[in-house]
Amino acid sequence: MIMEIKNLNTGTIHANNANIGDTYNVTNVIEGLAFLLSDYQAQIKNINRLILEFKPITALDLLIDLEKRITETNIPNDNKISSKILFLKALCKRELENFSKEESALDFIKAYNLNKEDEELKTRACIEYLNISDRKNAIDLADNILNLDNYNLTAWFVKSVTSDDIKSFLQSLPKVVFNNYNFQQNIIFNLLGGKLKRFNDLNNYGLQLSFDFEKYKVVTFENKQGWIITLDLLVTSIINKTAIKYISGENFIIENDPEIIEAISLLDVYTKSLESTEISYTSKHQKFYLNYLKYLNSNDDMSFNSLGELYKELGKPQWIYTRFYCQLANHKKEFQLSLDCLVEYEKLKGELHSEFYLFKSVVLHFLSRHDEVNSLYDNYLKSLDVIDENHLFNLINAFFNIQQHFDDKSKFIFQLEKVLDRKFAFDDLKVLLKVTVELIYIRKYDREEILASLNSIKNNNLFDNNCKNLIAENLNQLGKPLESLNFMDTYIDKTIVSESLKLYIFFLHNLLQSKEDTPKGKGNELIKLLKFWREKSSYIDEDLLRIEHDLFEKINDLDNLEEIDYLLYSNFPENLNYLYFYLAVLEKKSNFDKIKKLSIVIPNIYEEERIGIAISGILLRNKNNTKKGFEILYNLAIDYNNTEARQNYFGGSLLFKEHFKNYDSVELGHWVIHNVDGKKEKRKILKSEGIQKDFLGKKIGEKFTNVNTLMNKESTIEIIEIFNDALNLYRDITIEAENPINELGFRSLEIPADINDFSKFLVEQFGTNGTEEKIIADKGLDDYYNYRIGFLSVVSAVFKSKFVDAYLHLTSSKNARFTTIPNIITGDIDKENHKVQFALDFSSLMLFYYLEKELKFKFKHKFIVSKNKKFQIENEVSVITNSPESTLSVNITSEGIVNHIYPEGINNKRIDFLKSIIDWIEINCDIDLVAEKLDVVLKLTKNEGKLERSIMNNLIDSLHLSIRENHRLISSDVSAYLLKANKINNNYLNPEKYLLTYYPEKCNSEFYRFLLKANYLGIDINLETLKNEFSDLLANKENYYELCLENLQFSINGNSDITIMLSKFLKELYLLQTLTIESKNNYASKIISNAIYGMPNETILKFSENIFLEFKLFVNFYDEVINIFLTVINPRNSN
Repeated sequence: MIMEIKNLNTGTIHANNANIGDTYNVTNVIEGLAFLLSDYQAQIKNINRLILEFKPITALDLLIDLEKRITETNIPNDNKISSKILFLKALCKRELENFSKEESALDFIKAYNLNKEDEELKTRACIEYLNISDRKNAIDLADNILNLDNYNLTAWFVKSVTSDDIKSFLQSLPKVVFNNYNFQQNIIFNLLGGKLKRFNDLNNYGLQLSFDFEKYKVVTFENKQGWIITLDLLVTSIINKTAIKYISGENFIIENDPEIIEAISLLDVYTKSLESTEISYTSKHQKFYLNYLKYLNSNDDMSFNSLGELYKELGKPQWIYTRFYCQLANHKKEFQLSLDCLVEYEKLKGELHSEFYLFKSVVLHFLSRHDEVNSLYDNYLKSLDVIDENHLFNLINAFFNIQQHFDDKSKFIFQLEKVLDRKFAFDDLKVLLKVTVELIYIRKYDREEILASLNSIKNNNLFDNNCKNLIAENLNQLGKPLESLNFMDTYIDKTIVSESLKLYIFFLHNLLQSKEDTPKGKGNELIKLLKFWREKSSYIDEDLLRIEHDLFEKINDLDNLEEIDYLLYSNFPENLNYLYFYLAVLEKKSNFDKIKKLSIVIPNIYEEERIGIAISGILLRNKNNTKKGFEILYNLAIDYNNTEARQNYFGGSLLFKEHFKNYDSVELGHWVIHNVDGKKEKRKILKSEGIQKDFLGKKIGEKFTNVNTLMNKESTIEIIEIFNDALNLYRDITIEAENPINELGFRSLEIPADINDFSKFLVEQFGTNGTEEKIIADKGLDDYYNYRIGFLSVVSAVFKSKFVDAYLHLTSSKNARFTTIPNIITGDIDKENHKVQFALDFSSLMLFYYLEKELKFKFKHKFIVSKNKKFQIENEVSVITNSPESTLSVNITSEGIVNHIYPEGINNKRIDFLKSIIDWIEINCDIDLVAEKLDVVLKLTKNEGKLERSIMNNLIDSLHLSIRENHRLISSDVSAYLLKANKINNNYLNPEKYLLTYYPEKCNSEFYRFLLKANYLGIDINLETLKNEFSDLLANKENYYELCLENLQFSINGNSDITIMLSKFLKELYLLQTLTIESKNNYASKIISNAIYGMPNETILKFSENIFLEFKLFVNFYDEVINIFLTVINPRNSN
């Protein structure tokens, strides 16, 4: 509900006791009076002491007595004496409730008129003229003061508040005056008491409310009014933090505000300072808010009860008190008490404004007095002459919101018709109400008609920002988040924390999650706005922090993520999700010291199984307070219903086997397995009495007897095993797993007694699944080798998203292939463009790492690598580090078992290898968050099932790096080209072209032998490479001739110029004297059949022409080769 600002200003115009500085020095007046009345110095000093001790009643009596004695002693009439006594009497009267502000103001003015040369009396009179509404004399006196003192704060204050255009007047003030802390506090206090409707309007005056809490340590008579102003402003700012005001519900909107703690402290100091004084009753106002804020902070009954007692004592009807007392009553669900207060307020003729109706309708709703809500609605409408913006929101929130809990839509229609018959401040306001009720409450509407209505009114400048926000909300409700944002861009100020900005942030987040196309840069805009809100807002907003957490997690911005997660954890400790968030980011940053410190204070017991498992996992796998991690998991797993915890406990037992303990002798708390007359039993020893006492101290193998006195039977008990709770739970879960219909999702298998039957047993149990997985893997590899899928897809389909493993397998396994993008497909490099930057994906990253390691490449460029890629390698290091070493893995299919043996220390070797890749990245690359992917990544979250998350993240990173201006993505992954139907504008560059451009001297036969050895498919094969591999083939040396032929397939390289090189090679082949003509023909046939695979007819014709040109001097060989050529291209013509 939108409401006007609530100010606690009581109406009297103050300026820190007229002197707008740190304090007002009453002692100056006292000392002046003592000088004039030397015979009465002791009495005057006593009056001074009484005033400073907040005893104005006694001081006033003494002043009256002093006046009387002066008259009786016939002291000559002295205006100075009279003025000072009158001034002091006025000070006392101002503190007492039986004197009006006007009465004391007249005394101040009279004192000045008796002694116009006294500057302190003059300054006070300047202010007091305003308290009797004498603007003219106030302004004249202010001008008089400024003639002698150009920077007198009080005079400028009077001139400001009496100006016809205070906004403009404030801009004309001397900076030293305008920037003065006390001056601004008083101006703001005055503005909030009258001119401002909303707190954020202070910005229009160039003012920003702030508090210098160091000024407020001790309350004195001289600074008391400064305290009052600051306390009122502070409480006012707290209760006006949002345009949505609390009426009822579980949580107060302004809870968790750090300023509440400061306000409570200051209010406590103020009220205690006046507690035992003659004016203690004047602090009821502050005591009321002290208890109100205490309740907001702790929800304690004592504060609520104290507030209730104060409410009875405070003057009525005062809506500000009724409102806040009803808030607390509603929060405690004491709705009848709240209604009683509202009824009393109404009977006492309190103003029945819109907020009163709002509170009463809510309370009646919770008391199920629905008919009275309808009557209240009618009464509220009758009370309105013209419906303005505030009335519109009250109608929506007080009545339509309340009644939406009922299914009777006809009631909404009827009530809407009633309100539409009323007069509105302007016609478009009526349209807005009609559209909102139809869209949100009636929910029967023509979408296009509603949209047209909103578009027809949204440019009306008569709407205030709250109404404009409602228009924006309606557009967003219609599924038009971008239109909503574009509209809000026309009126909100993104440099000011406001409800409009918060709404904008939510809509922007909705846009990024929607299916609607998002303009570039919206993700970055959201991050900047969230950061601005977090840094400038005076309270912690949980919802916005959650959005920030999600965004920074998406882009692996760990530094910002740590800051956000700490704020969530420290400000909302009851939400244990945030504890996990914080621990998780500390783990990602390897900040194990912080994890250890935090682990000491985190709880051992978790109601939510998922959170407890995650937190225990962090502690256990990092061997960081494993005792606490184990306790958390154990406490979860002992609950039979916590299936996942029991799975983790059983499956992760190797991580915490040191917690499974066997004992030699029995103590309290131990489990014991024992034989009783030959029957095995298990029990836990919990007490040292009865039969359990006999177990204590017994050792394994020890026997003792027990006599059943009732049955007169003696039993022999033998101790078999002694162990702890942890091991007992493990065994219980093991027994549960033996049940074939258990809840664990797995079951224990009965291993055959004969070891020779073990292989058969494994094939029978796992062979079918293994065969199915092998079929899927073989299909994935075949699709990859034939360019039907790219590297990322095969990593997902075959290698379980392990990028490094995939690269190693594809580049080192004998029958594997690593497909890359041919040179002819990617665009050339503009070497003149020195702004261009080169980015690497996983496929090129691994290649470049090996080129430096194996061929001593020294790269000229600093490559860009996404943070996500580095994080995935680091995560793999973490997984291996915290996994037990295994030197054997098996592939089981229906056909049998294939064992893979790994050397000892394989984990450490693997870790060292991965760390060396990380080191290479840190030296050769700049890490990039690829933050622009936020424009799309939130839209994909719900559909991630199609591609595993890490695969999707890498694909998105690559696509966004490829479309950056002055960026080229070096990649061997053909995935982007397979997505060309999406018309992606990319700057992909294959590694070979990059290397040939910048390192031609290194791209020699050794380089191409390296690529062939690494199973690269899609590279250019030049004449030298082909000749070298063929020569090694003939010499029975290690060679990659067959892979050369694969690379020469036109369907792979797409290069028609390859026919020139091949024609030359064929000539040299036929000129070899060491081969028979039959062998030459066989080699030629294989070369030609590989080359023309997928070749278009015009290129085949060109191939034959190139052969003719090379063989024209060798007619005999030409006849041989051309016959082979014709036979290959047209098998039907062969003999």
